[in-house]
Amino acid sequence: MSYPPGCGLPETARHSTKFVLRRQLRPRSPHSCYNAIMGAGRKRILIVDDDADLRRGLVLLLGREYEILEAGDGPSCQRVLAETSPHILLLDVAMPGMTGIEVLRSARAIGVVIPVLMLTAQADLELARQALDLGANAYITKPFDFGDLRREVKRLLEGPSREEKDHDYRPWRVNP
Repeated sequence: MSYPPGCGLPETARHSTKFVLRRQLRPRSPHSCYNAIMGAGRKRILIVDDDADLRRGLVLLLGREYEILEAGDGPSCQRVLAETSPHILLLDVAMPGMTGIEVLRSARAIGVVIPVLMLTAQADLELARQALDLGANAYITKPFDFGDLRREVKRLLEGPSREEKDHDYRPWRVNP
C-alpha cells in the first residue's frame, strides 16, 4: 500500500503496515493522510464515555470498519458534534459533570438527528425509557457482548434486517 505524497511521512514510513494501525487509532485531522488512505467515505462513530479503556476497546473493535471519533465527557461531545457530522453516537449514561441523558437532550435540542446507542452499567428500565423517549435508538447495559454491540451499530447504520422487520424488535438489552 502506498501513501500519498505530501502527507508528511518519510518514504519508508509510507509503506509500513504498523503505521496504518497507529493512524487508524488516532487520526490527526479530517484532512490528514488517514482519510486519504483509509477512505473518507467510511461511516463515522462518535464514542462518548468517561472510561478511556472502554473507548480504546471500542476503537479496536469498530475501528477497522468505521472512522472513530472520541469524547471523554459531555462538553467534549458537544464540541465534536458542532465540528463534525458523525453517523452514529455511542453515549455513556453515567458521566461526571454532564450525564448522557443531558447530552442526548441537548443534541436533540440543536437538531442532531443521528442514531444514538446508549451504553450504561445501570440496568434501570426507567432510565432506559427516559433515554428512548428522548430519541435514543437503543440501550445496552455493560458489560456487553462485543458481537452484540457490533451488530447493533451495524443495524442502526444500515437499518433493520428482514428478521427484525418480521419480528418484534426491542431497542434495549439488559445483560446479566
